[in-house]
Amino acid sequence: MDSGVVMTDPKTEEQTFDERAARILARLLPELRAQSGPSVDPAAAARRYADGLDAFDAGRYAEAGEAFGDAAAMTPGLPHYHFSFGLCLQQCGFVREAAEQFGTALALDATDAAAAFRLGECFYAQGFHDDACEALRMAVRLCELPHNSGDVRVDAEALIDRIVRETR
Repeated sequence: MDSGVVMTDPKTEEQTFDERAARILARLLPELRAQSGPSVDPAAAARRYADGLDAFDAGRYAEAGEAFGDAAAMTPGLPHYHFSFGLCLQQCGFVREAAEQFGTALALDATDAAAAFRLGECFYAQGFHDDACEALRMAVRLCELPHNSGDVRVDAEALIDRIVRETR
């Protein structure tokens, strides 16, 4: 996802970031709209999600991922289903697929700092440092919203610092 755009003018960095975020969302939204038909069975999706939580808490990430993936497929409009599926994928080493799930979660809830942070982690793991820093900066900005955790801000800033040190 690294577009090769070099941001050298700090005055235009936010505008450039917003433009890139809009392009990412524009790519994701048609797919989400195609998936956003009526839920197969919201209760069944909720049961699969609960199964996933139990498995995740027990450290059975592959099993949890299967359950969260089922829940997300049954009810694609719920961001926390995609976020949880992404966590399992990331935990199991499938960072590209995890990034897709975190991106979907963020497209469905553009105020989710944790989804932006996890997306940044996945970009970093794939070597897309510019995209990682952009997602992490988004996470930091989203932490200004009261429903987001300050821990995400601390973790995002630490990873930005690490990327900057590694890419000097």
